[in-house]
Amino acid sequence: MTIFLAGILGLLAGAGLVWFWAQGRLHQAQTAQARAEARIQEKEEAAQAQRQTAADLKAELERSFQALAAKALDLNSTQLLTQADLKFKPFDAKLEQLRAATEALESRRAQAYGSLDRQLTELKTSTQELRAQSEKLSTALRSSSQARGRWGESTLKRLVEMAGMQAHCDFEEQSVSADGQRPDLVVRLPGRGAIPVDAKVPLAAFLDAAGSADEDVRKARLHQHSLDLKAHVRALASKDYSRSIEGAVDFTVLFVPGEQFLAAAFTDDPELFESALAQRVLIASPVTLLALLRTVRLNWDHVAVEENAREIQKAARELYDRVTVFARHLGKAGDGLEKAVDSYNAAVNSLQSRVLPAGRRLAELRAGEAADLVPPELVDNRVRELPGRENEGGAGA
Repeated sequence: MTIFLAGILGLLAGAGLVWFWAQGRLHQAQTAQARAEARIQEKEEAAQAQRQTAADLKAELERSFQALAAKALDLNSTQLLTQADLKFKPFDAKLEQLRAATEALESRRAQAYGSLDRQLTELKTSTQELRAQSEKLSTALRSSSQARGRWGESTLKRLVEMAGMQAHCDFEEQSVSADGQRPDLVVRLPGRGAIPVDAKVPLAAFLDAAGSADEDVRKARLHQHSLDLKAHVRALASKDYSRSIEGAVDFTVLFVPGEQFLAAAFTDDPELFESALAQRVLIASPVTLLALLRTVRLNWDHVAVEENAREIQKAARELYDRVTVFARHLGKAGDGLEKAVDSYNAAVNSLQSRVLPAGRRLAELRAGEAADLVPPELVDNRVRELPGRENEGGAGA
């Protein structure tokens, strides 16, 4: 028991020693940990201080760099502006010229637009006046056959003037035949030929069609226009101007004073032209009649050229005869001149051989005052013979 207690007390004493030793080790460990934490804290504070110093240095460097960059940029900008001013200075004058030219162009454009506006206003007014005149003309042509006749005659006269035909020479305007028939124009052809031209065309139906908005009415009136023109062809063919007009008449021209009138009739009746031609009536528009009149003018020009050629031939023959007579007279004058030269040379020889020696003899005998007696020169030039004198002939002087 005593041993057991002693064992227990020993164990307790050992446990206490172990506890004290463990407490000492724990205290040492805590102390070491505190020191380590202190060192870590110091290192952390030192690192924080270094980071702050680096941040401050970075900020300072950034401020220094920005200042240097701003200064360099300012210097470079000044130099760049100076150089740019020197380089682009020649363009200032060009830009000023461009600005002045642009302003002048704008001014001219404004003036042109103003002028165009005025011209458009005048055109509008003229169009309105033309429309009013056209309506008056349409009314007159629709209501009066005399007005249609005068209009056709005036158009016909302008075409004749454009073709260059002379009044009362190549044509006779509004001549009246022996039996009272009256064509509006008689075109005279070379060789006593003639072409009667009639300009009295019925246009009332066409004008009615042009003024109608109803398509059926318009077609009906255009058909009537074709029938009226066909009836007028028959009436014109029945007049037979070849029996009353002086000169050979091959056909009569029915002048339609507008391409649209003729086109409408041909559209409705495509055989109208052939039917009229079979009746010796030629339906002609202004273009066709102008071509016909110019052809007649060319024929008259050819006739005039032929007449001039004959006159030239006659004048040339007369000139040849007169030149022949003149050559004969000139040859006779040459013969006379040659005889005169021979007589002159004979007289000079007589002077030299007979007269001058006697004069010198008298001078030697002191019969008179001596003088230099110079004989005239002989004439050696001979008269040139006219060519062909041996073949002289022709009319007398």
